[in-house]
Amino acid sequence: MAFQNFDYAPLDRSTQKRILGVPFWRVALYLLVSVSATAFVSVLTTRHLMSRRKLHPLNLPANTGVATTLGFSQIFVINLDSRPDRISQLNEVTDYLHLSYERVRANTSEEAPDDNHTPSSHRACWLSHMNVYHRIANDPLIEDALIAEDDIDFSLDLHMQTAQVMRAVRNDNPAWDMVYLGHCSGVEAQQSKVVDAKLSLYRSTNPICTHGYAVSKKGARKLLQVMEKFTDPLDIMLIHAVADHRVESYSVAQPLIVQYHFSGDRSDINMDGGMNDNGDPLVMSTRERIDLLKLLQQS
Repeated sequence: MAFQNFDYAPLDRSTQKRILGVPFWRVALYLLVSVSATAFVSVLTTRHLMSRRKLHPLNLPANTGVATTLGFSQIFVINLDSRPDRISQLNEVTDYLHLSYERVRANTSEEAPDDNHTPSSHRACWLSHMNVYHRIANDPLIEDALIAEDDIDFSLDLHMQTAQVMRAVRNDNPAWDMVYLGHCSGVEAQQSKVVDAKLSLYRSTNPICTHGYAVSKKGARKLLQVMEKFTDPLDIMLIHAVADHRVESYSVAQPLIVQYHFSGDRSDINMDGGMNDNGDPLVMSTRERIDLLKLLQQS
């Protein structure tokens, strides 16, 4: 499209005097009214759009209302007895996504093996996860499980994405040991380790954090041997096991599970790596969707 040139004629003296003679308070009042009107229209437009969203329920259409475990034999959530608030917050998310899980009591620092060289919270975290590995390895009804900590948020499309990821993992290696659906690493997307680029699925490189990962029965048995003696924070021990090829591990570079800390909250059992790295955010957060629903209900 060609641009046209316009010639602007200068204002005559009488017009200039009329403009320059307007009192300042009138100009200010005019600007204030204009800005207020614009803001008012913006608010009305926003409320209109939000009200229209009420006409389309924000619940997940793919779900039938029947609680599931994402295709795993079980979902385990590790939680301290002293933190029922975490479970209450998590239940909002799992109820929205129609997820069923089994709560596992987290070990406290007092219950962890005595070691003067490492924080007791790290040892308690290691022991809590080891107890879950033992359950997976020895329960005849469990072939695999998702292990999660209690301070997490899930991707809105968790059901679909998890099904696709696990299908790709099993096609690549039916004898898989671990799959990190959540982590704090920013280096998992190594091109040399790509399994399915569309799913952001790679063989693990440096999967920091243990707030959301799947373990097979075979993998749990391996981990019980590999992790038998506590030497480092849990996720550091797991990184060493991955690097040494003692476990067959995969990572979703764009996590489906992330840590979520509410205002004023602090991490209890998730002191596994000694690193304060929350990783990449979710593309679509279930927690944010729930918060939006609450706002809509209040309006």
